[in-house]
Amino acid sequence: MVSVLMLGLGLGVNVVIVTVFLYSLLPIVKNTYTGMRQVDAGILDVGKGMGMTQWQRLYLVELPLSISVIMAGIRNALVLAIGITAIGTFVGAGGLGDIIVRGTNATDGAAIILAGALPTAAMSIFADWFLGLIEKKLDPTSKKK
Repeated sequence: MVSVLMLGLGLGVNVVIVTVFLYSLLPIVKNTYTGMRQVDAGILDVGKGMGMTQWQRLYLVELPLSISVIMAGIRNALVLAIGITAIGTFVGAGGLGDIIVRGTNATDGAAIILAGALPTAAMSIFADWFLGLIEKKLDPTSKKK
């Protein structure tokens, strides 16, 4: 994929941005489709019986009931994106991946590798935790305090 993108974008940050965008689409679209399909047909019929339009059923019934599955896809995509950007150093994008590669090239580079790997892992863990909190807040079935 990178070789195809290099033809139009060259090397560097732009290739990584397009790659992260394309790789992030699958978990988001797949989870959105799954979440929308898992909404009970009976609930949609109730909305129809109440006189809701198709758009009202989408925004007031389907999206709120499927938001937790959609957020799970966004969480997966974000963690995946953080990892891909670290690998982006191989196409000249820089970032924490540069530090990791310098450590692998050094004779005694374990500390250098950790200097790049630990912040990358911490960002992934924090992003997953933070989006998990948002997911719980948006979930209509969770108990609100």
